[in-house]
Amino acid sequence: MTTNHTGTSAFTVELFDSQGLPLYRIVQVTGDHEGEDRFTVGGGAPGENPQAGLYAMGVRSEGDWEVTMTINDG
Repeated sequence: MTTNHTGTSAFTVELFDSQGLPLYRIVQVTGDHEGEDRFTVGGGAPGENPQAGLYAMGVRSEGDWEVTMTINDG
């Protein structure tokens, strides 16, 4: 997943479970940001990576932002 943010404010990207709890904070920065974050769904112990299931993604930002998710099955 790649993330971009332009601005001076906080930028946060989280995954929420079906109960609305923010289980996985993927990005938390302040100011301009360009980054790539890798995680495996179902990989590792619960709490390390998202387990298979439905999630909502929440983004908090007062600036311009972009999130791009890709799948790498290789």
